[in-house]
Formats: sequence, structure tokens, C-alpha cells
Amino acid sequence: MINIILNIMNKFQLTAEELLFVYLIFISQSENGNPEEHRYLFKKWYVSGGNKRLKSLFESLQEKGVILKSYKPIDEFDPDEVELNSSFVKQYFKLTGELGLQLYNAYPISTWINGRNVSLRNVTKKFLDLNQFAFWYATTIGHNLQKHKEIMEILD
Repeated sequence: MINIILNIMNKFQLTAEELLFVYLIFISQSENGNPEEHRYLFKKWYVSGGNKRLKSLFESLQEKGVILKSYKPIDEFDPDEVELNSSFVKQYFKLTGELGLQLYNAYPISTWINGRNVSLRNVTKKFLDLNQFAFWYATTIGHNLQKHKEIMEILD
């Protein structure tokens, strides 16, 4: 996991705090998961000193092309209003394999077939490990976030 983080930081020339900030924004957005749970983490960062660096982080991330320059922060911060560069988001998912991990975690653990409990999450028969599966899945769907969301809706 640390290699993935370092690769993302290197590719986009991000500091650790910038990457954390982007991650907190992303998981706090309504379309990316459970905002009620994740916005708590953002608030925790914000009150522990993040509020003092908010403006400079936005400016730096806009200069680096991570957040669109058209986004103008307002006094009342709303993660859903932050416009992340779609190219950055695609590259982020490509580097992290996160889409595959989301699929794996949402997939049923097992099912009953002919009276036997059969595992549905055994990826090690075809892949060396879970990370290899995650990257295969993301590559198979072309790192397409919309296609991934459609697949996840089918699982729900």
C-alpha cells in the first residue's frame, strides 16, 4: 500500500497532506460512498488544523491540475461542490486498484449450490493475490468509474 501512495504522490507531485486532502474530499463526496461516515473524518482533519491550510491546499491542487480551476471555494465547504479533474480521478483509480477492491468487498462471500456452501470470493485460483485481481478488474472495465458504478448497482 505504501508503494501505491508513493507512486501517486510522485506521479502528480503531491505532498502527503495534499494527497490526504484529496482522499478526504473524494470519500466525503456523496457519489463516492458513505458521506455521513466519511465527512466525520474530514471534519476531524479540519478542526485539527486543516482549516488553516485549506486555501493554500486548494490553490496548490488547482495549480497541479487535480482540482479544476473553475472551482472557487466558498466560506461553507461542501465536498460535493469540489470538482476533481476527471483525468486525475481515472489515473488515481488506475494506480490504486481501488475499484477492484470495492467490487471484492461488495461481492457476496458465498452461496449455496446443490446443498453445498460455495465461496464466491476465491480470487487466488486465477490471481496471485487480491491486488492483482483488483488491477485486473479495473483494467477490464477500462478504469471507467461510471461502468464500475453500474456493476456495483447490480450487486446491490
